Amino acid sequence: MLKLHGFSISPNHNKVKLALLEKGIEFEEVMQRPSQDETFLVNSPMGKIPTMEVDGKFVSESGAILEYLENAYPAAPLMPMDPVERAKCRELMQVIELYMSGSSASGRLTAAAFFGAPISDEAKNDAEALIERGVKAVARLAKFSPFLTGAKFTLADCVAFPQLSTVAWVTRIVLGKNMVDGIPGAADYLKYVAKRPAVQKILADQQRAMELFMASVKK
Repeated sequence: MLKLHGFSISPNHNKVKLALLEKGIEFEEVMQRPSQDETFLVNSPMGKIPTMEVDGKFVSESGAILEYLENAYPAAPLMPMDPVERAKCRELMQVIELYMSGSSASGRLTAAAFFGAPISDEAKNDAEALIERGVKAVARLAKFSPFLTGAKFTLADCVAFPQLSTVAWVTRIVLGKNMVDGIPGAADYLKYVAKRPAVQKILADQQRAMELFMASVKK
């Protein structure tokens, strides 16, 4: 059985978990936070989560894990068959990950929102500028008809739902405005996708993990 090592608060963990659930793949979830411990770096060289354990072998980086799942479990595809449509799907995934949620600038917003880490006005401005570029790009690319790339739920949605939800939350907390509102149709899209059983499980597990995490921080 596959083992997903990670932490249910993490959007990168949740996008892989969502793909597993949508594909109907049986898996075991193993609690693991990011770490620079040498024993963890053997399996995740950057110390990031999630990692996927496959027959004793480990794959890190969420994008690589999603690619593995799509190749290893083709019976329930989450990518279009047409090569151009597949490329457009990946294009959207990369724009969201690189320019909205994956940059060091937006990472500092996350640290400020979750942990109350200090953040300078310069860092806030840098993050806002980069996220704004991502917002405009997603607005140009996304179809929301009803899913991100069209009529079918794809890996782009597995990426978009947890990432956009996180960006919406951290920008509202740290910048005082929900920057995802700058994407026409995004709010309705997030509400629509949230009705899916797999997404509801993601949200429930995320809420429980957040409650446990906050309780541990207060101790």
